[in-house]
Amino acid sequence: MNKTINLLKLLPVVLLSACTTSYPPQDTTSAPELPHRNVLVQQPDNCSVGCPQGGSQQTIYRHVYTLNNNSATKFANWVAYSVTKTSQASGRPRNWAQDPDLPPSASCLVDTSPRPR
Repeated sequence: MNKTINLLKLLPVVLLSACTTSYPPQDTTSAPELPHRNVLVQQPDNCSVGCPQGGSQQTIYRHVYTLNNNSATKFANWVAYSVTKTSQASGRPRNWAQDPDLPPSASCLVDTSPRPR
């Protein structure tokens, strides 16, 4: 019994030494660099004759529209849409929402509650 108690006293030392085991340093040479590729990101052409001049530095390009935001008034300075024969029909519902790329402090809160007619 006394021998078992002495072995139990050594158990923390054994466990602690297992946690502090050191390993030889690994080779940290970096892998060869991949060749640099130029990638052209094309913005949607919502301003076929050029986007309006002026406004702010907050311009957001989306597939359907391009928006220049005014964070002081919390409204858009301008919005440009590309309207074609295949564009969405004007009878579709408008589900307005805050743009996720704009900080909440730079746009109005959107009230999505139904309005009485």
